[in-house]
Amino acid sequence: MAVEPEAVEATEEIALDTIQDAVEAENIAKENVENASETEVKTAEAVIEALDTETEAVEAYAEAVKEEVQAADAVVEAVEAKNIATEAVIESAEQVSELVENKAEEDEIKEVVTELKENIEKQEEAEEILVEAITNEDKAAEDVESTSTDEEKASDDLEKAIEADEKASKDLEEAITVEEKAEEEVQEAVETSKSIREVEDSNSNENEPFIEGDLVTHGVYGSGTVLQLNKAGKHWSVEVNFKGGKRRILGTFLTLNETLSEIQEPVEQSFKRPENVVTPEAKEIEEKEDKEEVTEVVANVVEVDHGDYLPGVKVLHDIFGTGKIKNSEPKGDAYRLNLEFEDGTERTLLSTFVKLMNDESSQTEPEAVEAEPVPIEPEAIEAEPVPIEPEAVEAKPVPIEPETVLDTDIIYQRPKDKEAILDLSKPEVQDAEMIDDED
Repeated sequence: MAVEPEAVEATEEIALDTIQDAVEAENIAKENVENASETEVKTAEAVIEALDTETEAVEAYAEAVKEEVQAADAVVEAVEAKNIATEAVIESAEQVSELVENKAEEDEIKEVVTELKENIEKQEEAEEILVEAITNEDKAAEDVESTSTDEEKASDDLEKAIEADEKASKDLEEAITVEEKAEEEVQEAVETSKSIREVEDSNSNENEPFIEGDLVTHGVYGSGTVLQLNKAGKHWSVEVNFKGGKRRILGTFLTLNETLSEIQEPVEQSFKRPENVVTPEAKEIEEKEDKEEVTEVVANVVEVDHGDYLPGVKVLHDIFGTGKIKNSEPKGDAYRLNLEFEDGTERTLLSTFVKLMNDESSQTEPEAVEAEPVPIEPEAIEAEPVPIEPEAVEAKPVPIEPETVLDTDIIYQRPKDKEAILDLSKPEVQDAEMIDDED
């Protein structure tokens, strides 16, 4: 039974609303990825700063311990010098007493008395040196205690910075997953609009995935209440009242809240795209065509302005090094850039975090080297200067070594033979950060 034209038009309008809401959800998801990426960059910088602070604190503590050892050695030397001076005084005093008892000559007694006075002065000097050495040793001990406290605080701050960076990386990974789901939702919505006229009966007997009043959750818009459901081709378009307003979402991308256990679980086959058995080659061609069609539909809704950040342009980041722009789009006064760096990682950053590598900064102008004429005999033919192709002396950009990213094997190595706290390389996270924007 053919579908009435009025019903088709109404269904097409619903499908268009669904596409627009899906595109807006995708934009929100991209913005969330961008914010999460900026947060991860800041937390990574905070980790580096905390690591530097801890390194300085460890070095200060080690220096304080060294000075305390030296001060303790000085005290030992001062005690030995005082003991020697004291023994000399005692020995001189005994000599004076012995001379007096033996009624020695006055000159001989005076000579020994003079020696006794000198030894007493040396003893007093040794006592002063000992007092000063003890004072220095006490101060060195206080410095050791103070630097030890600073080192412990720096270590705690580093651990907190690393925990914050781990959380930021996890949030970024989740945001990327939501963005990928949002892109899939746009593609699904476009496919739904294409299949509307192909379906003969839009009022099929397939079970509705939800009922009015159901509490559902969407990856971008959050939780909301189902208002109504409409059949759009082979899928269900569900109008949901979210906190931010009403939206039309494909039932495939809504999840029924688990708290409503009395409500019957939705039948997945009623709102999921039928799976067809196709060869890998045919599937690849179909996916490519789908991406091109989705891009065309979305382009009609959002016109992308690349500005100075055209795809293929090279940029420089202070931490991640040299990268190439894969895609860009406006974001406020800046641009949101999908970048592929030389170490193979892909990141999404604001243009304010990178610098364009233009001709002046990325390469030097080739200088043509003029060959001087070779002097020959008058009868010989004068040799013309041989022009050297500019490519022969073209200076190529010096690639930035991947170490400028984050060599975590070294950066996160804890001083004092402590166990490495964290390896931030996390290839699995980097893989999650790779956003496919080739379409």
